[in-house]
Amino acid sequence: MPPRRLLGFNSAITHNDGMLTSSIARHSGLSYEGANQLLTQAVNDLKARYAMNGQVSLPRIGTFKGEEGGQMIFTPDTSAESIVSVAYGALPVINLTTAQEDADATALDAIQFKSKPWWSQGLRPIGKIAASIAILASLAITLSTPIVYDKEGAGYASMATPKVSASQKAVVPSASPAPELYIAIPREEIEPEVEPANPWRCETADRYFLIVASMETRRMAEKYLNERPNEFLSILERDGRFRVYVATGRTFEEARSPMSNPAFLSLHPDAWVYRR
Repeated sequence: MPPRRLLGFNSAITHNDGMLTSSIARHSGLSYEGANQLLTQAVNDLKARYAMNGQVSLPRIGTFKGEEGGQMIFTPDTSAESIVSVAYGALPVINLTTAQEDADATALDAIQFKSKPWWSQGLRPIGKIAASIAILASLAITLSTPIVYDKEGAGYASMATPKVSASQKAVVPSASPAPELYIAIPREEIEPEVEPANPWRCETADRYFLIVASMETRRMAEKYLNERPNEFLSILERDGRFRVYVATGRTFEEARSPMSNPAFLSLHPDAWVYRR
């Protein structure tokens, strides 16, 4: 598999070195103080969303979710679009050999090289000459063998022939098959993600709507929704306007009930009730 990295947070590190503020200042052209105010406002906004919904998601980074006992759990984004995975997304898959395989191949080459002495090359011509001499000597012995003529019978040249016996077949012991090894790996249980429920009443058939923004076009209203994916916002189109609402009610008081929540007020202090 291609290499990849995993994002995490260390809760023991609380020192602010100002690197993020300096980066925002360079990118946006603001002063250090202005960038610090912008960063503080963004952090407070995330904290308010976390306090209201119990979790907050950051695209391409991960999700912060509250557990029982007030503990915050961070789950990083492991998709191919994650900020820590995109650098390795296009690397091909390659096959690697182990160090033991390379060592065995090197040792085998060394053994084959040592099995041939340095002087073996020089004995090849001598061996050919000795073989030629042996062939000539055998031919001379054959030609010098006396011929026995049998007057009574047909005359044939005679030479004692050696007895030839059939060679026995070599018995090669059969190798026992190597045992097969099976390893059972337990299946990893993945808990299904539970989508958070909207804490406020939101029925399109109701008459009263708690408005948090009013836009001139639907595109502007949809952009407002996409920038706040954790607030359960919807769009109401009435009188040529595209109003973004967060809750509804059968009565005026029921529709404005979220305004009694301090976390909601910190996000939308100018919310108002619209009667259809």
